[in-house]
Amino acid sequence: MTQTPFRRRLPDGVLDYLVQSKPGWWQDLLEARYLDDNNVKQPLFIAIRDGYFNAYVEGQSVLKVSVDARRSKTIRLNAKIHRKYVLGRDAGDGYFSFDGENVFDKSTREVIEHYKGAETLERWILAASNYSKGEKKGVAAIACNHRNIIDVEMALPANENPKNGKKVAPRMDIVALERVENSKIQIAFYEAKLFRNKALHL
Repeated sequence: MTQTPFRRRLPDGVLDYLVQSKPGWWQDLLEARYLDDNNVKQPLFIAIRDGYFNAYVEGQSVLKVSVDARRSKTIRLNAKIHRKYVLGRDAGDGYFSFDGENVFDKSTREVIEHYKGAETLERWILAASNYSKGEKKGVAAIACNHRNIIDVEMALPANENPKNGKKVAPRMDIVALERVENSKIQIAFYEAKLFRNKALHL
């Protein structure tokens, strides 16, 4: 069985690129807040993976951001956003691309929307939050109150579904760093379930 290394990092120079990006979508992302169920303003949860990151609002990924660091040392943004967050519920499945200035259809290069600052991002966040349900809201509440949580919705290596033959990647709801004896740090994984979930009852 092939083992996948657990890596959490961005390529060299990416943070400098993000800070200098125009028209400031990165700064907008860091400053963005949403109202949770207790009417408290919360920041987005930024989960850094291996070479990319997702920005989550209550368990829903608003943006998946990859940064292409080329051999020429030029860096290019390659982000994705769900069609429904841009065009509404009737937009269907799939994703649009986002280059920091425009949302566009990658297959046709048609520009769907221009990024107009924080108000554009706020609309996307609100649209994404409408798809969040109880379990994801609970995970988000935990992540907001525990700084040792480094990831949510972490995909495991995909397994083949015996019913249809398709590969499905199971996900861990929470990934945290925890201190153990001798001041060592270990990675801990948690699965969240609502109490009404039948799997919890014998």
